[in-house]
Amino acid sequence: MADQSRTILRNLTFAWVEFLGTSDGIAFLAAAKRMGGNNLFEFLLPDPAAPDADFIPARSKKPGVLAKRVGRFWMGKVNDFRELSADVHAQQTARDESKDFAEGWILNPAVLVTDVVGPPVLGTPTHFLAVSGHGSGGLVWGGADDKGAFSINMMQVPLSFASSTTHLVGSLKCVLLASCYNVSPDLGPLWVAALRRVSRIVGDNTVGLRLVLGYRDGYPGGNLGARAMTDFLGRVRKDPTIPIVEAWRKANTRASNKTLTRTLPWAAFAFETAAGDNFADWNDNKLSPVKLTDPILHFNSSTPASGEPAIEQRAVEIRWRMGDAAKTVIDTSNRLDPKVGLFSGEKASITIKLSATVPAPNKDEIAFLVFYYYRPAKSMDLAKLIDVKTATAKDLDVVAREGLNIELQETSIQGFQLTAKTDGVRDFEIEFTLVSPISLKDGNDGTRGNITLGFFPFGTDPEGWAQIHNRILPAEFGALARNRP
Repeated sequence: MADQSRTILRNLTFAWVEFLGTSDGIAFLAAAKRMGGNNLFEFLLPDPAAPDADFIPARSKKPGVLAKRVGRFWMGKVNDFRELSADVHAQQTARDESKDFAEGWILNPAVLVTDVVGPPVLGTPTHFLAVSGHGSGGLVWGGADDKGAFSINMMQVPLSFASSTTHLVGSLKCVLLASCYNVSPDLGPLWVAALRRVSRIVGDNTVGLRLVLGYRDGYPGGNLGARAMTDFLGRVRKDPTIPIVEAWRKANTRASNKTLTRTLPWAAFAFETAAGDNFADWNDNKLSPVKLTDPILHFNSSTPASGEPAIEQRAVEIRWRMGDAAKTVIDTSNRLDPKVGLFSGEKASITIKLSATVPAPNKDEIAFLVFYYYRPAKSMDLAKLIDVKTATAKDLDVVAREGLNIELQETSIQGFQLTAKTDGVRDFEIEFTLVSPISLKDGNDGTRGNITLGFFPFGTDPEGWAQIHNRILPAEFGALARNRP
């Protein structure tokens, strides 16, 4: 009798894009293939000039789209451009190719293969996209930092999917981020916004991304990652009706996956209607409709049973603003723009908005605004970023706590002590002048570090801040210190 498990995923196409090691991707693709799943990159045709090449360009309308053959499997591979050549010109060419690849395949994951390679008969969408590498704040990258290879903001996938005219409508249903931190509850507001930018609405129902799988904390990759990926799809092979989120939980939990040496910090975001999605229904095109207004849940290793509502709005909204006439907000849409940032000698400000869930301060109550410097093993020196004597706010007394890093035994942190001048105010703006950006070696793109923020609300006791990092907003809320060209 034929093995029915070989057809469980026969109608679904998977794509794995790798920035680093390939062992977890190989394990995933092998497990998907055993169940009849289609690997998008197997549709690639070799370069006629080098048919046996291991690292080849796809025949593409976008030059530089790359794929790598690893054993029996093809996967997207975004290389660290510094590892490909010592020649500066060759490095830039490789970086451009990596950028083209990421934009062509990751930000357009459901693009028709006919737009990329081969005869028209090979046209297909992508249903399940996996992206693996270093991660934080929604970004995935390779190399030692996010400048090592082209970094991609995965939260742009739903937006790109919505705006593209070349996608098969609604094909992409699930994204797996095999990287650190990118499915943490702190990113709830951003993932909520991203998931609600669904490709199209048919009647009252959405037809786009439904699930995001990944990790709320550090993801080890390597052999541990491979064991989790094998177990994940192995559970689906045994029971195609198991909810995808449940299979993901069990695959990353030591108690249920004995091949692991420890439980991995798994996590997931899902529309509430899609929380019970399974591969059997997906393969047979029987998934329940999802409405754009449906609640979005966050599942993780601490809340495995039913999930919790993802954060739709932060209790305290903190934003960097430039000192131009428009007081431009620095956010994920513009923070990588060379014209946007914290520029030497110019004015800037930070706005703080308390939601209705946070009590408004009484006069003389104290809060702390924390500055965190995203550069490993480098000290935060607030006076080298801000002329602290110029820091003022209409409804606050502002005092620099330049010794805060010593008190906390954390060299990356310093801050402002904020004292309310009156009762009941919820919106604040602290204005100041920037001095020379922190005096360290320039990054590859001319920046001098990402400065992000944290906030200890009014009335918080700052003594013994053992959980200081829980108060720091993710990296994408930061602003890049820059020099004007």
